Amino acid sequence: MLVDTELSTSQMKRLAANIYRASRRIQELLQDLVNVSRGKSKAAEICNLREVVQAACEASTAAAEAQGVRISFESGEQIELPIERNRMERVFLNLIGNALEAMPNGGAIHIAERVDRESVLIEVSDTGPGILPSIRQKLFEPFVSAGRRTA
Repeated sequence: MLVDTELSTSQMKRLAANIYRASRRIQELLQDLVNVSRGKSKAAEICNLREVVQAACEASTAAAEAQGVRISFESGEQIELPIERNRMERVFLNLIGNALEAMPNGGAIHIAERVDRESVLIEVSDTGPGILPSIRQKLFEPFVSAGRRTA
């Protein structure tokens, strides 16, 4: 798009920022794979959960807008947890990305967080068609997929 299209300065900056963020995520994923294969993991750090979720929502905004999907985030009280921030942000990016794949013609994604006794609950819902019955039993096995749906 940068080469073949005449874009405004703001459009070029936005596209360049998206490319940069995506390349950083790929670099982090590859480093995580290397670390896992060597039996290493990063130490957890105290993070504000709201900031982690918002970062994933913001990183997905352009793709969501292009598809006519609205992302909303209902944040409860300030929640700080010891987590690996990058990995947790990727969890939300994956959930949002999966929802976007299921809704190529528009819809909504809603994320809500709350504290329930000593647990933090995060609910991610969307207006897509749902998970196919054929993969529900295997959903949490590595690399399970129903493939990409077409519009």
